[in-house]
Amino acid sequence: MATGDSRTVTQPTYPGICTTINARYSSALRTSPPSSSADDTSVIQQALTNCKGTGKSVVLAASGSNDAFYTGSLSISGAGLVINSGVTLFGNDSYSGNANLLSFTGTNASLMGPGTVDGRGDIITGTPRLVTRT
Repeated sequence: MATGDSRTVTQPTYPGICTTINARYSSALRTSPPSSSADDTSVIQQALTNCKGTGKSVVLAASGSNDAFYTGSLSISGAGLVINSGVTLFGNDSYSGNANLLSFTGTNASLMGPGTVDGRGDIITGTPRLVTRT
């Protein structure tokens, strides 16, 4: 008989969808992203705030040739952020002076999906973190 951890571990599942946001930008803008006044920060943050505490997710989806989201710091509390396949969430220049790009708190806060998070660390100034959990 083997000894050790007797817990049953199951594969994670995607949370239910609270809302889906379609991309407005292309990943081709990586080196010269939209300004912080025109990026996706407020749209994504508002959706995450509306889903706060539900355990459901905000899904970032491609729309035609648009496959990218550009954002400053986001706070995710009790909700999920799902990045679909082929989609990239880029840190915009505005988050470089902050401590992190994505900050997670609360039960059921998650980052999931086959998409990509790119903090643009090779061209951004400062030393922000991609993800923190408090």
